Amino acid sequence: MEKSLIDRFLAANADNFDSDELQMIAAKLESLPDYASNQLSALQLKSPITYLIISIFLGNFGVDRFLLKQPGKGILKLITCGGIGIWTIVDWFTVMGRTKKFNLDMISDLIKSVNPSATTNNSFSGNNTAEFDNQIPKIGE
Repeated sequence: MEKSLIDRFLAANADNFDSDELQMIAAKLESLPDYASNQLSALQLKSPITYLIISIFLGNFGVDRFLLKQPGKGILKLITCGGIGIWTIVDWFTVMGRTKKFNLDMISDLIKSVNPSATTNNSFSGNNTAEFDNQIPKIGE
């Protein structure tokens, strides 16, 4: 994909991702064919600020969880009135990060659908911790 298209996309949507992930997203998007730019521009990324506002006003009802495609947690939050308010308050501090991860997952799904081999070595979510497990000292060693 053309670098100018990727730069425009990232400039317009930089607030919807963690800043340390932007370079990785750009590198993955560069490997996509040009026709993927239409699909990229059609993505409807979620605004973390909007989801924070939704969480503040409708968090007790689990609306923020439903919108981020977490229906099980949304139902639990609805039934418990946001965990008697405690869960709601915790979500005020975590909803922006969850929204950015949701957006990253949307980009990852797009890349997988267009170029399945693009994400075989590296994942976006950073779950490849197996290589670092041997570097972490164990308690009592």
